[in-house]
Amino acid sequence: MDMHYIRTKDEAEVDFCLSQGDTLTHLAECKLSDAKPHRALNRFAEQWPQAQAVQLLRECKAEADIGRLQLRDAAPWPAALEV
Repeated sequence: MDMHYIRTKDEAEVDFCLSQGDTLTHLAECKLSDAKPHRALNRFAEQWPQAQAVQLLRECKAEADIGRLQLRDAAPWPAALEV
């Protein structure tokens, strides 16, 4: 598994992404408590539909799925990855 960074010329970006070989598997944006879906994360989730798009929240009041975007508590998320 490899960790990458995605940023476009128009400066849309997500904090990190994960891949296995040539396949992008996860797109991740980290926030303190902002549960409003991150615009760039939504954009990249549409561009790479095979990747899990997750907004990780340090202060997560409730986990949720909003379309393809998942809002998740940041603390347990890395341990739950299947690598």
